[in-house]
Amino acid sequence: MGWVPAPPVDNSRAVQALLIVLSVTAGCTDIIGFLVLNGLFTAHITGNLVILAAHIVGGGEAQIAPMLSVPVFIVMVGLTRLLAGGLASVGLASLLRTVHTALAFLLFATFIAHFSAALMHALIYRDGVFSSMASWKSLAGKSEDMTAPTIKRNAAK
Repeated sequence: MGWVPAPPVDNSRAVQALLIVLSVTAGCTDIIGFLVLNGLFTAHITGNLVILAAHIVGGGEAQIAPMLSVPVFIVMVGLTRLLAGGLASVGLASLLRTVHTALAFLLFATFIAHFSAALMHALIYRDGVFSSMASWKSLAGKSEDMTAPTIKRNAAK
């Protein structure tokens, strides 16, 4: 299989909107992944390189996850390029690009809906649902959430 040239750049509003949606989604994925996975960036490889370099320069132990993230990223980029070239030669690239765009917008809409619901529970209802979903409380070593009902219960003790 030979080298397949890159498709022409599309500057339409849909593509520009897709780029914004994907950028926001990747940023949110990084924030969530960083909190849940003890400091591992899931969407942007440069963050893992910075963390790895900081450990090496600081003389500390480098964790295995940031070290493996770089070669895994390189392998996945290569495999994605081969897959994209194969799909273009078969004629499925435009169909899959349309499906990918629709799924990206659906993922973004799902994220916005869940984020809005979490904020509603945290700021309006104050029912402790947000705290039960928050995984970072275990990272900080806190076993108890500090929502308004919990604070009131603790004050009454």
